[in-house]
Parts: sequence; C-alpha cells; structure tokens
Amino acid sequence: MYFAFQHQMNANLTDLNPILVGESQCEPGRYNLPDAQKGTLIHYVCKGTGTLYSRGGSHRVGPGQAFIILPDEPASYQADEKDPWMYRWVGFTGTLASRFSVLPPVFDAPEDMFRHADDLTDPDENLPYQLASDLFLLYSQLIRPQKQKRDYIRATIDYIQSSYMNKLTLKDIADHVGMNPDYLSRMFRRKTGMTLQAHILDVRINEAKRYLVLGYSIKESAALCGFNDPATFTRLFKKSGNPTPTEWKRTKLMEIAAYQNNSTI
Repeated sequence: MYFAFQHQMNANLTDLNPILVGESQCEPGRYNLPDAQKGTLIHYVCKGTGTLYSRGGSHRVGPGQAFIILPDEPASYQADEKDPWMYRWVGFTGTLASRFSVLPPVFDAPEDMFRHADDLTDPDENLPYQLASDLFLLYSQLIRPQKQKRDYIRATIDYIQSSYMNKLTLKDIADHVGMNPDYLSRMFRRKTGMTLQAHILDVRINEAKRYLVLGYSIKESAALCGFNDPATFTRLFKKSGNPTPTEWKRTKLMEIAAYQNNSTI
C-alpha cells in the first residue's frame, strides 16, 4: 500500500522553525524533486531503500539513515525499484537552519529521530514545538563539536563513492583507510551484509544509471563508471536484476517525465 501525506505549519519560532512535516510509503522507482520553498529538508528513512542525487553524485540511503537537502540545492531522490523506502520528512527555517549545511548529504540518524512524527494522522497544535525539540536534539547530537572515533566502514564507503570510476583493489582501499586488507574485507561484510566487490558493483551500476538518465550513451556511461567495455557493463547490469541498459533508460526517462509533471515531496 502506497501513501503520502504532509502538514504545513508555522509557529514563527526563531532558531529552528518547522514549516512542513510528512510521511510517505513510496511507489517503486518513485522519483521526486524537492521544493525550494520548503526551507532545509531532512528525510528519515524508516524502512526500504532509495537513492539521493545531490552533492558529490548519488548516495544510497537505507533504514536508520537520513538525508538532507539544503535550500536551492539541485537535488532529486528516488525510491528503490525492488525495496522502495518509507520516510518521514521535516522542512524548517530559522537562524540555526544554515548550521545544518555542515552535515554530509547522508548520515546515520540518531535513535528515535523525529519521534514526534510517529503519528501524523491527527496532529495537534503542539506539533511545531515538538518537532522543534526533535531538531534541537539533532543539532546537539550531530552539529555540536564532539570527539569521535574513526568510522572505517564509512571511510571505505566514502572512498569507493569518490573513486568508483577508477580501478579499485582491496589493497588500494585498505591502504587508504589504514587497515589490514583481510580484516577490512571481513569487517565490511559483517557490518554491511555484502562483500566489498558487491558494494563497488552496486555503486557503479547506480552511478551508470545516473549518467544514462542525464543523456550519456551506454558506452560513455560504462567508461565513466569504471567498466572495461560496454559488453561487460551490459552483462553486469542485467546480472544485478535490471533489464538491458537501453530498456532501463527508455523506461526511466518516461517515468521521470511523468513524475515531473505531477511530483510531490
């Protein structure tokens, strides 16, 4: 069952002022463009997965993670075709809103994020103040300076995201994050449930999809994403559960055209 609803508000709070809250169980492949008038937007993924297209390219987002879109930032986001996400979002303004720009596009969300948005079917007049308290908690947990241990898995994922177009070996990645290759490989699989090679392929396939949507040819998209040749790209693209790149591109462009004509947050 797919659904989407949202509520607008404005309590004219000074520091962090919620102006929009909503929740959506997206259709598979649902493509969205944010509204620049909604201030800073933070989406929290409750379940399922999707992709954010924003600063630095594409970013896979799963349960327990959140993604942020800054005002006037060119961005879009899309539900996974097999496991579409359900998320909650809050749009806000205020004197402290700009401080959220220090956050990465995607981040691991604190426990019980936006807990006051659990039931939006019958919100009361206190909701803006409750959401403001959620935003202040998020501010104190993620933006206030604090000493943290190095996250090797996040460092690995970030390195792959920035280097997917190049030849990547386990040794290259391990050297970059400063770990033993075998230990990194085991830890990555234990923490993420997939091998490093599978993750690299997943990133490359998703980046190739982005290039295909932007109008690049199959040959160009393959080369830009680290594939040796178009034939290998096509084989791995289909092995990942997709139709051929040509079929996928044609279908996706038709879907995007339809979504842009009738898009909601």
